[in-house]
Amino acid sequence: MNPLGIYFGPRMVCIAESKNKLLTNSISIPQSRIMGQDFQDKIPEEIKISILFKEELKRAHMDSQEASIIVSGRDLIIRTFDMPVLPQSELYNALTFEVRKYIPFRVEDLVFDFQVLFDKSIKKNFILFAGIKKDILHKYLAILKQLSMKPANIDYSGFSILRLLSVPGINQRGITAIVDIDFVEEDEINFMVLQNGFPLFSRDMVLPSESTLESVKTGKFDVSLSMDKFKSELRVSLDFYHRKFPSKKIERIFFVCSNEFSEELLAFAKERNLNAQVVNLKKFFPKSAAFSSSLCKAYGGSLSKAIKTNIRIDLLNTKFRKPGITEKVSRTGIVSQILPELKLSPKAAVAGGLICASVFAYGIFQRIPLEEETRRLISIRPKVSTVKADLSVQDLTVFNTKLKKRIESLKKTFNNRMYVTPLLNMIPKLLPDGLWLTGLTYRCESDKAEMTIRGMAYFNDADKEMQAINQFRSEFQTKKEVSEKFGNIEISSVDHGMLKKTAVTNFTMTLRNSKE
Repeated sequence: MNPLGIYFGPRMVCIAESKNKLLTNSISIPQSRIMGQDFQDKIPEEIKISILFKEELKRAHMDSQEASIIVSGRDLIIRTFDMPVLPQSELYNALTFEVRKYIPFRVEDLVFDFQVLFDKSIKKNFILFAGIKKDILHKYLAILKQLSMKPANIDYSGFSILRLLSVPGINQRGITAIVDIDFVEEDEINFMVLQNGFPLFSRDMVLPSESTLESVKTGKFDVSLSMDKFKSELRVSLDFYHRKFPSKKIERIFFVCSNEFSEELLAFAKERNLNAQVVNLKKFFPKSAAFSSSLCKAYGGSLSKAIKTNIRIDLLNTKFRKPGITEKVSRTGIVSQILPELKLSPKAAVAGGLICASVFAYGIFQRIPLEEETRRLISIRPKVSTVKADLSVQDLTVFNTKLKKRIESLKKTFNNRMYVTPLLNMIPKLLPDGLWLTGLTYRCESDKAEMTIRGMAYFNDADKEMQAINQFRSEFQTKKEVSEKFGNIEISSVDHGMLKKTAVTNFTMTLRNSKE
């Protein structure tokens, strides 16, 4: 069976199948379709998604038993920083303390791994850190479990794109940069700078969707706004990288993109005095497959066993220091981070298996007379023109539930509207000195509400700016007017930028209601 790569992007979920490093089959499912499934509310989200995936996999004749999970930057944390050279016995504690400066939530909530590279130029250890929230990871693993698939690995989308450079045989020695971008699909853009295949710097960019809205109105797609925004964001990223690594000049930059935009991207790179190259993957795709960033990331995920990189991050078998161990950093499975260590007796396992088997057999014994009674009731059911006579009780229940949901939706539309005027009045009062807002958006659809607050912080100190942003979020969350309307408040992105030649910290805070 051919390996699969499943990419869970912000706008699209893509499943790719490869053989001998060639893309052989693919499926693209819009996130709007996944979110819009009409199931009973009691069914967990993982089961809803797996049901949809099973249908699509069956339709595409994909029957692999193993898949690589590829996640975007919104679900995964990637950080790079340097640390003094320490004994291995002290490295884990020192790293967990250091990384708290760079993430907006607790390290204890993460499943994480890290890789260490000694930098001779500064005589320090350079750390590549990757982490994912336990609840998010559990969701993706639960989906694969429902699909009866084994997870091969869990990878960052940027690392998945990195594998694609090896497909056409591109030399990755030296200091190189790679950018994947799709202006049509508007997927998350990954920008990375690497030294001999080891990441020095990474940044995820999401372009605004104005071009998509305009294309819906006019029927013509215009990428000029997105292209200008991308160039601006890439300039900021390059300038920030050069300030952070002044001695490590980028020798080449690779663009993974559609040939339609290659000329303009190469011209932009030439303006920045960068030696650029477009990675042509079309000859490795089936003739019917069109280019998309999501497809490339899923394709790279399907190559996780065929193509090895210099990145050794493994979130399925993460570095984890057990209590009492100080001599070395041990590697254990993911269950060790989510659950306490368990010891199981063979006798207890056999007894448990017998109990489960007896319960299962008893359930079958009880079900037989019920099935016979159900068949009898269906046979004597009167024929109704609007309802098929062969419908089961479950089908009728689903039909009835759909009608009730439509009625409830209409009621909520008129009766459960959310008023956010008091909350907007509160924001200026809570905003501390050194922070100011640059944008605010609010969206409410059905019973789902989301508010996005964007702003900047300036204290001439990145750590103080990060502390001020987290303090603003904490004070905001404690207010009753906020907690009653939004149960989920998080700092969704933090990056550094320039404002009139002054380094500032940009942040985005997302508020979602508890029903979401």
